[in-house]
Amino acid sequence: MGEEARPDEQSQIKLLTALHDLRQQVYTTYSAGALPPLDEVASSASSLPERWWEVREHTFVSTVPLMGPLIAGFRRLWNSISTQWAIRAVLQQQNRVNQALAEHLDLLVNRLETQNQIWGLQGQILSELDHDQTRLITELAEIGYRLDQLESRLIALEQKK
Repeated sequence: MGEEARPDEQSQIKLLTALHDLRQQVYTTYSAGALPPLDEVASSASSLPERWWEVREHTFVSTVPLMGPLIAGFRRLWNSISTQWAIRAVLQQQNRVNQALAEHLDLLVNRLETQNQIWGLQGQILSELDHDQTRLITELAEIGYRLDQLESRLIALEQKK
């Protein structure tokens, strides 16, 4: 009875310790390094203009001294005659796609924020479980030690008879 109980208890304690270590590694990996903190993502996103996704028509300018405004005016006039109407349709279509993608990104950010809150709660629960598990491992070791002492006393009493 005594020889078989010791390896099982030791194996159980080793297994519980290994599980505790693994759980701690998983928690550390996913809480500390898997994703950038969402407050950093939110602060960088909030610094963008409201319609950051919008594509606008090109504004023609020229850096040629004195004649620059004339050159830019000619380019605007030529653009309005040759391509402006075709380009506007493409810009509108692209802006609709960009807006849909931006809305989808906002939805994903909201989901990530919700997930981050859930991970925070899970982290608290895991921390409490780790604390409880450490306490239980200690208690289990104490119980194993007491059991060994009782077994030794029982063997000693049986030998006296």
